[in-house]
Amino acid sequence: MAATFERHVDVHVPVGEAFERWWRSFEAGDLSEDVDSVEPAGPQLYRWRAHIAGIEEEWIAEVTELIPGRRIAWTSRSGASNAGCVTFHRLGDRHARVMLKLQFDPDGWLETLGAWIGLVDWRVEAALEAFKLHLESDAAARSARSRYARRYRQPRHGRPDASSSATTGR
Repeated sequence: MAATFERHVDVHVPVGEAFERWWRSFEAGDLSEDVDSVEPAGPQLYRWRAHIAGIEEEWIAEVTELIPGRRIAWTSRSGASNAGCVTFHRLGDRHARVMLKLQFDPDGWLETLGAWIGLVDWRVEAALEAFKLHLESDAAARSARSRYARRYRQPRHGRPDASSSATTGR
């Protein structure tokens, strides 16, 4: 019996940035604290190792669909049986929705119980929220650096810009 989980999170970054960060996190295995490692295993294949609810899991996932800026889909080819997709939807210039659908076949009574009581659902939601926080905190830091650089820009001759508040005291 397959268990399916669907969740979404709205992020305050452009849709393209959300996609790029998800893809980099997918390749690096940084999407969940449950993931121990992700390694390339061939063209569009990745070997995942994770500890989920204290159980060590390993599987080979194949990326079955990759539409830049819009969708990533995968399915396991060996090991822990799972599949899923993540889609990215533009809600505004700097606002996107990340939707995740994950399906897995619980192996044994403990995994079945975990799915039944909502443990997996909770972990999926926590991973999405962590992704949102990481993504938005990085975006805020870049924005602050950009504002600082504009305010205290240096002209080519190396002296502070006369119009900046740093030199005029205003």
